[in-house]
Amino acid sequence: MITNQSRDELLVRGARFRVIYVAAQGRYHLALVAEDPEVAALAGQEFIVEVQTAVGNLEVAMRDRDLAGTEAKEKTLVQGDAVQAAKVFKRALVHRVLAAMIRGVKLPADLGRIMEYGSNPVAVGRDLNRLVELARPHVTELQPFGITPALLDRGVALAGACGAADQAQELARLKKLPEKVQEMYVQKALVYLAVKQLNYLGRSVHAEEAGPRARYNLDILYRRVRRVPVEGPAPPPPV
Repeated sequence: MITNQSRDELLVRGARFRVIYVAAQGRYHLALVAEDPEVAALAGQEFIVEVQTAVGNLEVAMRDRDLAGTEAKEKTLVQGDAVQAAKVFKRALVHRVLAAMIRGVKLPADLGRIMEYGSNPVAVGRDLNRLVELARPHVTELQPFGITPALLDRGVALAGACGAADQAQELARLKKLPEKVQEMYVQKALVYLAVKQLNYLGRSVHAEEAGPRARYNLDILYRRVRRVPVEGPAPPPPV
């Protein structure tokens, strides 16, 4: 079994990813595991067959013009991109804060911590707002590290894009979609969760091998988000 999450949970999660990228990421991981017997053994043959089935279902869905058209119009995909952009922004912000702390700037400890790593848009947006509000009183000390009022305003905008709809409202809307669209979203979620599990297993097997460990990633899934420039702090001025 890939997961025991409910269909409703899978529906909401799957709506946030583009089918073409999920299917490609799933195929990549299946090929990776086929060449990695130790990871394959940990995952188990039954699990791998389930992943193959889910990826195959997505590839069939990709050939359905009605499904492709519906997905292209989905606002949830835009929100999913906003969540990923917010995560990138948070990492950039917190890394600059940590550099400032090391240099000796006195800042709240929680400003150097990301509290929400999940994919819930509201939670990610709330955590980004938390970081921005903690940073604002210290913006003068942080400006040498590229953390400016304009940058923090950018963070607020990203947080707003993440929290555009809560999960209950999103689920209610998604459940009104045609059954075959809902099923595609469920299959996307299954592949995504399977890939995440394979990543953890692969990284555990190759904990001492940086090269093989790095191959277990989500670069295909998030390549669209990573192609979009995300404004981050500028490098600090030379000393």
